Formats: sequence, C-alpha cells, structure tokens
Amino acid sequence: MSEHNAPVYVRLGADEGQVRLMFSKDVGGLKPANISQWVIDPKECLQISEAMATAAFEADTSIKPVGPALKATLVENHRMKLTSRFALMLATMRQDKQMTNGQIAQRLVDAALQEVF
Repeated sequence: MSEHNAPVYVRLGADEGQVRLMFSKDVGGLKPANISQWVIDPKECLQISEAMATAAFEADTSIKPVGPALKATLVENHRMKLTSRFALMLATMRQDKQMTNGQIAQRLVDAALQEVF
C-alpha cells in the first residue's frame, strides 16, 4: 500500500495541560502523517469529539474522567457555583414581599438550568 492510500491513525490524550492529537500512517510501520485535510465519517467524528472532550476535561482538571468520578466532579463544580448564586438570589427575592414561592422557585430553576445547559 502506498503512503498516499495508507489509513491514518489518530491517538489523542491529555499532556501537560493540553490536548494532543497525533496522526500516523501505517506504511510498513507507523510513521508520522502530515495531514492537510482529513475527511471523517460522521459516526467516527462523534467518537473522536467525545474522546477530545474527555481529554480536554482531563487536561483542564487533572482528573481522568471515568464514569461516576466525572459525574461527581461536574456535580460538585456546579454545586459550588450555584450555592453562592442561589443564596444571593434568595436574599434579594425575599425582600420583594409580592413575590410568591412559585415565582422564587421558577427563578431558581431557571438559573440552575442555565448553568447546567
């Protein structure tokens, strides 16, 4: 198989706070590939983007995201942000005696969903 037609392999991972993508071609052994253009099947692209997001999370937080550990870390990050924000919102909304419990709840839910999504 010629180098031009050889399949391109991609390795990615977190390295020193950065996400590193390494491209290589199998031409009688893996050799670095100079890529000027890369056409990817949509399903493969989704898998690569998920792997890149995982590597980005690891590079940013130094935590290797694995199932429940990732979820727990994300939940804790959102909890820390939202607790102080909600405390401030509640203090402000309690001053308005015309505001109902339903209105207060709606604003808190809206703020939570805005943070998460």
